[in-house]
Amino acid sequence: MIIPSNNKTFKFRFDIYIHKDDTPMLKYIAQRLKVGYVYTGYHFSSYIVTSKSDLQKIFSIFDKYPLNT
Repeated sequence: MIIPSNNKTFKFRFDIYIHKDDTPMLKYIAQRLKVGYVYTGYHFSSYIVTSKSDLQKIFSIFDKYPLNT
């Protein structure tokens, strides 16, 4: 997700949204990667990564293990 912060810069954010019943899986991911945080809403949970250094860690994982979907 790219979030425009003003007319000259962008902020990047990585999100995973899943049903609330699967919150333990997101917490496991956050704990293993030691980046991001988990937010639990009424019907869903999300794993969010926003800092540049943390995003670089996520990107390096996808470079090494590309998605096959």
